[in-house]
Amino acid sequence: MLIVMQMKILNLTLIFFLLSPLGSAQELTLEALESRFDEETTKVEERFRENVQGLERNYTAALLRFENSARTIPDLDGVLAAQEEIKRVERGQGLRPSALSSHEEISRMQTMVRNHMDRFELARAEELMRLVTFVRNFSDNTSNELTQRGDIQTAVAWRDWGEKVSKRPDVLAAKALMEKNAARTEREVPAAPPREIHPALRGDPFKVINEPVDDFVDNPRAYVFGNEPKGGEKRVTASTPSAAGSGHTLMQGRLRLVDEEDMLSRYTSRWSSYRERSHLYVPRLQLNPLPGQTIPKSLVVFDLFKRGSGSRREIIRTDSVIIPPVQAGTQLVVDSGVYAYNSAQYRSSISGYRSDRATADQFYGFIVSVFDESGNLIFQRASDRALDSHARSDPPASEAQARPPREE
Repeated sequence: MLIVMQMKILNLTLIFFLLSPLGSAQELTLEALESRFDEETTKVEERFRENVQGLERNYTAALLRFENSARTIPDLDGVLAAQEEIKRVERGQGLRPSALSSHEEISRMQTMVRNHMDRFELARAEELMRLVTFVRNFSDNTSNELTQRGDIQTAVAWRDWGEKVSKRPDVLAAKALMEKNAARTEREVPAAPPREIHPALRGDPFKVINEPVDDFVDNPRAYVFGNEPKGGEKRVTASTPSAAGSGHTLMQGRLRLVDEEDMLSRYTSRWSSYRERSHLYVPRLQLNPLPGQTIPKSLVVFDLFKRGSGSRREIIRTDSVIIPPVQAGTQLVVDSGVYAYNSAQYRSSISGYRSDRATADQFYGFIVSVFDESGNLIFQRASDRALDSHARSDPPASEAQARPPREE
């Protein structure tokens, strides 16, 4: 119950960060974020101490009740064991004895209290890591925005602070505890029967790129965060077409769209106007596992849609790439292949003639879907709510269809 309450408190904390008047890159200074982060981590530690103190009071009261009961029986060994344990706790030697009592009932109580301490410490670690993940993502995104605005010095300061937070001793200890608990849980859970792998995921995963890359390519790629090619990146106000693709228990994902446009030629007179532009679009997914989680080997599918008349939307093409498992603390950027075309627009002020032409279907939006090896949908976002009804519930039917399209 205490752990559940702690998680509710943390959720309220993150909501406070998001809704606070300070909660934007334009208004929130690095010093203010650092101060706020220190305040929240102090609160995490205070809640942990309150839990431990409450447990100690309850444990001492239980020992006193047992001692009185042992006197009534009478059970001299029980009385002596209870007195010894009460003195040990009152001397401040903690709730984890170096060795369990020889008395069976006292030993059982010690084990129960030790298990409670384990849960408190794990809850503290999870709470801290969720907070760290939030501020690290915030600092990285702010750094990217400042870089695009040309404020390199401030951008570097935000990025360095985010990295420093991840290396704090309490954060490293929390991460180690969560990894140890995950390994123990994995050993304790019976091995699951082999899963049937969906045909679209039977291929080898893409080798994630771990060095800076400058150019966009025709095929989808996956990059360690920070190594992806840079462009005119726009945030996307995404919708979730299906509850099955919410991803809240496993991963976080943010949609971006690289949108580059160049004017090729332009002519304007009293009688007419002509404009020709080039357009380049790269749908992008930035993802990371939730603390203590691992994203399994997955298939990332990009469905690109073209403009249609009214509310009509039709698919342009589907790009897909298999990514390897993503461990906690890692951020990936997955890009679709480049979609590019030229458009021309002519207007006549004399005859009223209008002409709009494009060398390919004009881009409207995209849907990103992530599937695990069994073909289950684990994450899905659409760049526009109007596309929700077009979202897929299954991966491509086969491995061949899952391969990214290539130019002839």
